[in-house]
Amino acid sequence: MTPDLANIRSSFRGDVLHNDELDTQLSHLTVGKTLMFAARARSVRHIAGGIDRHQFNTIRRDWMMAIFDLNHTINTKV
Repeated sequence: MTPDLANIRSSFRGDVLHNDELDTQLSHLTVGKTLMFAARARSVRHIAGGIDRHQFNTIRRDWMMAIFDLNHTINTKV
C-alpha cells in the first residue's frame, strides 16, 4: 500500500461513497425515515451532553432536513 493510500484510508475512515450504479431507493420509506437511517449509520460511539443515541440521531436528522429545507417532506415517500 502506498503512503498516500494509507493516509487517505486513515483520514477518511468511515466515509461513505455514493455509487449511483448500485444506488437502491427504498420506496416504502419516507424522507424522514431515510434520513434517520443515514443519521444512525453515521452515529458516533460516545455522545456528550447527557442525551441518548436516539435523541442525538433525531437532532441530526432534523438538522439535515433544515439545511436542505426538507422539513415539509418528512412524511413524503421517497
